[in-house]
Amino acid sequence: MKFVGSSSLLCYPKKMLEIGSGPPPLEQIEANLSYWFAQQPTISHFRWDHNIWGSSIVFLAHSIFIYLFLVLFLNLVMKLRIKPLPLDRISSIYNSLMLVMSVIVLVGCLEATVEEIKEMKWLRRKNSGVELMVCFPLGTRSAGRVFFWSYVFYLTKYYELLDTFIMILGKKSVKFPQILSTTVPIFVCFFWLEFSQSLQILCILTNTVMNVILCSDFFIRGNRGLNCSPRRTNLAAYCRMVELGVAYSGSIWVVWLHMRKQGCNGMVGCLLNAFCSAILFLLFIRFQKQGQTKNQSRSA
Repeated sequence: MKFVGSSSLLCYPKKMLEIGSGPPPLEQIEANLSYWFAQQPTISHFRWDHNIWGSSIVFLAHSIFIYLFLVLFLNLVMKLRIKPLPLDRISSIYNSLMLVMSVIVLVGCLEATVEEIKEMKWLRRKNSGVELMVCFPLGTRSAGRVFFWSYVFYLTKYYELLDTFIMILGKKSVKFPQILSTTVPIFVCFFWLEFSQSLQILCILTNTVMNVILCSDFFIRGNRGLNCSPRRTNLAAYCRMVELGVAYSGSIWVVWLHMRKQGCNGMVGCLLNAFCSAILFLLFIRFQKQGQTKNQSRSA
């Protein structure tokens, strides 16, 4: 079964292009969002294969290798420098782009999900739309609107690697568990697309909402010397807890639906995702304990 119908593409209303005609403003905005985020041929005809950029395991391995090499190299270079580099403006630009990308992926994933449910392509087994956000039918292929935004989300994880370089150039301490917590999500997102994995919609929505909250908090507080990395503030810690909680709850839900229904697609990827989530959870607990130990030593 093909997951989304690249053959059926809704046409963009011609009336909306006429001045003084068309639906009311609110409906016109909704129609515009639906077209630009779900109905464009580039989005609706998307197909994950090894011909698109970043889709091969070789590319993934090379990217992580180059990232680790640059981390080690910059660490050695910054040890020779006494003062950190002035990165306030770069950090602000990083957060601005992170906020924009998170909002775009969030809106796009929501619009794509709504369109797929409307076209009844997930309701062929008479499941609810909420269940089909968690459990893809067996035989689902990585093609169509939803997987286009999953691919864009996967690419944003490469952008988030820049956060490590900003920390290093600012002479912040970067340890191996922190590097691992940055690289593991890239593998997770790759598995989502490679195995047409269930649960990815819920995880994408949760992660993008958390990123929007963190980056917005950065601008509200005016912390120009920080970025929205999930290890900088107490709010970030709470967002990480919510994200991990949703991931574990969703995993339990997927297993229950897989056993109760006719099965969920990409269960191998779900198991790999659960393993990676467990690693991230252990790293999160370790960071929290280290932070509490440092605070207690300072107060003493």
